[in-house]
Amino acid sequence: MLRFDYHGMGDSSGVAERFHLGAPFTEDVAGAVNCLAGRGFASFVLVGGCFGARTALAYAATDPRVDHLILFTPPLVDVGMDEPTTARTAQRFVNSLGLSQLVHRALRPRVLVRALKPEVRAVYSQTLLQALRHRRWRSRHADEWVSPHLVRDLSILAERGAQVLLVYGDQESDYQDLQRALDGKLGAVLRRNRGSVKLRTVAGRSMHGFTTVESQEIALDIAANYLRTATSDGPDRDAHGPRVD
Repeated sequence: MLRFDYHGMGDSSGVAERFHLGAPFTEDVAGAVNCLAGRGFASFVLVGGCFGARTALAYAATDPRVDHLILFTPPLVDVGMDEPTTARTAQRFVNSLGLSQLVHRALRPRVLVRALKPEVRAVYSQTLLQALRHRRWRSRHADEWVSPHLVRDLSILAERGAQVLLVYGDQESDYQDLQRALDGKLGAVLRRNRGSVKLRTVAGRSMHGFTTVESQEIALDIAANYLRTATSDGPDRDAHGPRVD
């Protein structure tokens, strides 16, 4: 097992200027994989959470030596991970409120006063953009909103026969969006490749960031159980949550 820091993080050298889900640090994963390959390893399992999940997914799509992936809460949209108060916050507002409700709230006097602050105005602007995009998505389908990179990479891995496990807690901030996204191409990929791409949900938990000891233990149990059963003919079971088909 090898756990590494991204460039510019922890004990790694270099500078990490920006974290963006549309451009994950696949070069870092390549370095780790090639390091192990130089020691005689021929096939690889990648495990990642959040940005790490999207990074592992993006790299695995380019390297046939990766035959198993365990991805915890891979984000569904391509936004900057260093922009939590703009695009990501706006997305949560849009997901919980309709467009008319957003307009009504925006016209409240105290909201207009707060909009004079640059940082608040940035959130409001992102909210409006997300609302318009979200309205178009709801009237058509999820494919205009879910990351095309995520769908593409999953499709490549499924066609190659790699085994992929996606894990989300049903208390994630974007869990409802995941359910909607399953009506589009993302759901089609999962349904078409039930034998190789699986989706699990952990009831009553948020697995994002593994912020509690319990969530860490659940993640370890899920990963260990999946690796034990991924190449067997028996059903893939998990005591912490059912598979979502």
